[in-house]
Amino acid sequence: MKKTKSLLLKYYFLINYGLIIVSIIYLCCGLFIALRSTTPNFVIFFGISVLYLLMIAILRRIIAKYINYSDYVLNTQVDLNAVESYSKQVVKSKRYRKVLLRAKQHKQPRYNYSPLAINLNVFANIAKLTYYKGEFEESIKFSRTINFSELKISQDYITAYKMVQYGFCLRSLLMSKQIEKSEILFEKISDMSVRNAEQRVGIDTLLKISQAIKDIVCKKQPNDFIDKWNPQNKLFQVEKIYFQAKNEQLKGNLNKTTEYFKLISEENPDLFFVKEANKYLEENR
Repeated sequence: MKKTKSLLLKYYFLINYGLIIVSIIYLCCGLFIALRSTTPNFVIFFGISVLYLLMIAILRRIIAKYINYSDYVLNTQVDLNAVESYSKQVVKSKRYRKVLLRAKQHKQPRYNYSPLAINLNVFANIAKLTYYKGEFEESIKFSRTINFSELKISQDYITAYKMVQYGFCLRSLLMSKQIEKSEILFEKISDMSVRNAEQRVGIDTLLKISQAIKDIVCKKQPNDFIDKWNPQNKLFQVEKIYFQAKNEQLKGNLNKTTEYFKLISEENPDLFFVKEANKYLEENR
């Protein structure tokens, strides 16, 4: 099952363009039946139509799953290589640029999000991916490549993707100790408009996590909010444990520091936090 899903990621475009391919085959079959006989066989044509609609429904369902599946691969399976390969394939494509261009040029907010959501979801995953690999400058650079305020999409989508854009850019600035630039993003996030209580809670949590990282990494001061943070996926949990270890180190609790680092030492070695944990454990045997 895992191999099958990896193939779905790998051949994203083949599946995406499958909608067009199936439509062309359907039209060709219909034309062939119409030209072959003066009285077209409507039973056959009806059967082909049903098959066509069924194939379209299946393909659209598979494509829709990409919106959540790449998140699952990155956040839960922590498979950085699979998501990186898939994301680069999408971002480098003409289709990616066309989708974003249409979203900018559209006169009214768009509510048919299938291709747009897939492509913007890839954007979000690259911002995450580079941060968790420790490529902080790349994460900052990539986070600035799209101005979501230019896109004619619903405000809920703009807010959701801005949270990713600002959130990982801010964390990357803090991890690379660019404090002055980080203050600008703290202010931008605080001033973000929200449309419901859930978004407000998300922004407040993002600000508190970022402040905790700032205290622990930049100011070298403990911040116990990191213990209260309740991440819902494995990738965020690894990050939380890393900062819990650093927090205990600042308090002088070296036994707890070692204990926390050991919890993540066997996770994906491509993760920055895992590398740093193993480095600490190696140096403090």
